[in-house]
Amino acid sequence: MYGSKVDEQLIRSGRVVVVFVTPDCDACAAEGKFLQTLLGRRKDVAFYGLLPFGKPSQSPNDIEKTFPFRVFYEENNSFVTSMGINRVPVKVYLEDGIIKKGWIGAALTENARASFTEWLDRLP
Repeated sequence: MYGSKVDEQLIRSGRVVVVFVTPDCDACAAEGKFLQTLLGRRKDVAFYGLLPFGKPSQSPNDIEKTFPFRVFYEENNSFVTSMGINRVPVKVYLEDGIIKKGWIGAALTENARASFTEWLDRLP
């Protein structure tokens, strides 16, 4: 569901990949298409999107078409600030709210996609 403020309990429970994106970022849109191919690969890992710079002006339908996972927004940037995120896209793997690994940038090339897929497969 898009348009909701981030549900901190959802992100802080279990194994989660949080994908920091913005709707006007072409690399983020490409990343959304790529990640769609991987969503079922690790059934033990949930993917959520986070729009870190407040509620966007883009319509919920456009956001849902661009990103294949639930996307939340964050008004106060507490996650972005606490994690030191200063660009998008960024993917952060958390276990019960503890950051374990990160991936900066979009997997735009075949080599980068293969590398990220291996990164995902190697998560505990």
